[in-house]
Amino acid sequence: MSAEAQESITDEFRVMITDGREVVVLPSAATSAHMQLELGPISGRSYETTSQRVHIVSFDGEVFRASTPLEGKSSRIVFVPSQRKFAQMLPSIRVELEDYAKLDLISKAIGAEKATFFEKLGFSIIDLPDTVHPVEAIEQLEQLPEQPKASIRVRGPRVKWR
Repeated sequence: MSAEAQESITDEFRVMITDGREVVVLPSAATSAHMQLELGPISGRSYETTSQRVHIVSFDGEVFRASTPLEGKSSRIVFVPSQRKFAQMLPSIRVELEDYAKLDLISKAIGAEKATFFEKLGFSIIDLPDTVHPVEAIEQLEQLPEQPKASIRVRGPRVKWR
């Protein structure tokens, strides 16, 4: 899955679109916020205990909870209202590119660890260091003169092979 990055920001909760669906990027720091989405009212808050971060999201009268580590790749999650579940954000971003020559400049701008260009598909997957949040990397790319279209990536369901 990928999520477009040109969407609204409310406190540290970020609303993005993924595969035609809204997702809520949950904060990686303790915060409290209330947000309104087109899907209906969603409220959410996050807080830290000594060993984990707890996220509570209310959507359509239901309450959903998730716990994450305080730091690291596993601390970055989204809530997918249409699926009524949480999903892990991948430590990489997808960048729409038509020209391989721009990939090096873009990768250096965000301190990428690795970049893979898929010429026939017109995009690149850029792996980020643990210290760079995917949303922050996208915000950095928006400051470049080229302003490449970038998206977060969300872990999808595991494929069951038969």
